[in-house]
Amino acid sequence: MADNCTRVMTLGEKWYGKGKGIKNLFFVNVGFGIGSALVINGKIYDHHSEFGHFAISNEKILCGCGNYGCLETVASGSAIERKANQLGNEEGNGWTTAQMVA
Repeated sequence: MADNCTRVMTLGEKWYGKGKGIKNLFFVNVGFGIGSALVINGKIYDHHSEFGHFAISNEKILCGCGNYGCLETVASGSAIERKANQLGNEEGNGWTTAQMVA
């Protein structure tokens, strides 16, 4: 069962992309969030590879999962956007997006 965009992307990769014919793979999606999916023996495992929710930081930043310091809170597009706006927008043009930072 695929119930989020990363697992759907993983199935697409497995069916039509570089993962075609591969029995075991670990797919990582880095975007506004950080997601992952795990395929073992051709079967996608639901909710067993939430890569973005490994605690990697001592910063007290609350993650959407309810924990603090997850990879997603410091390395995702939303984290980059949040940090850019904490540092300030020198041009005074309003909210700075992750796309603008890139």
